[in-house]
Amino acid sequence: MGVVPIGVPLLAGPGSISLVIEDAQTAGPGGRAVLTVSKLLEATVAWLSMVLAEPIGRVLRRTGINIFTRLMGLILAAVAVEYIVVGLLEVFPGLAG
Repeated sequence: MGVVPIGVPLLAGPGSISLVIEDAQTAGPGGRAVLTVSKLLEATVAWLSMVLAEPIGRVLRRTGINIFTRLMGLILAAVAVEYIVVGLLEVFPGLAG
């Protein structure tokens, strides 16, 4: 088992690190506790999904993996379109008719 070099930036890249730093600075003590618990939960889910990847792959089989891959691609595309639209509305406020 090894760490895939591209996997680390995808899990904790500059965007997510910046978001956590900003949220930690603007949140109060209760907000920091919620942020800490949510990040620990997120890390646990990521760890579990990596540890259980092989058994999950056996259950899903090739068809299930293909369906899941396409679904995640669709979600990624929707998020990308949202970012583009928000950026265009920021640059061209007249578009928000």
